[in-house]
Amino acid sequence: MVHGDGSQTGLDIYDDQSIAVDGEFNFYVAYKKYSDRRLLSFAQDGTKRWEYTLESLAAEYHRIAVSESGDLWVYDANSNDRVYRFDKDTGALLEDTIDKEYRTTASTVDADGALYLTSESGLIQKLVPNGGVEYSVSASKPGAGLGEIVVGAGGEYLYVQTAGGT
Repeated sequence: MVHGDGSQTGLDIYDDQSIAVDGEFNFYVAYKKYSDRRLLSFAQDGTKRWEYTLESLAAEYHRIAVSESGDLWVYDANSNDRVYRFDKDTGALLEDTIDKEYRTTASTVDADGALYLTSESGLIQKLVPNGGVEYSVSASKPGAGLGEIVVGAGGEYLYVQTAGGT
């Protein structure tokens, strides 16, 4: 990261990484370096706030989504489909859920902190804090996986990209 004064803060990361930024410009990094998988939080000036070792060693790719309400979601995007929810300020693990129904392709969060996931198999799933899965629906033709997902204004609509232009 390059700061306004030209100084730099960096991580020595060897493999997959994901980053998210909250409304206070704190940033969160999930990364894999060999068999080490970690989640880190940094302040805007690059100072490390906290660090957490991710336990799901089978996971190849972790992705991050942060909500306005203070929830930091981390999910395994490629293997065991484990979903974690953290307190974004302290790094405390609040929830650890497993849903092996599908492989996750994208995510978004709404203003209430709910996490929406899309999958290769065409499912959309909504996870709510302290409540698990609120719903799971099929949203595409068989064999047409889903891509990016966006929650519309007011949270009333979901906009989803489908694979292959379907």
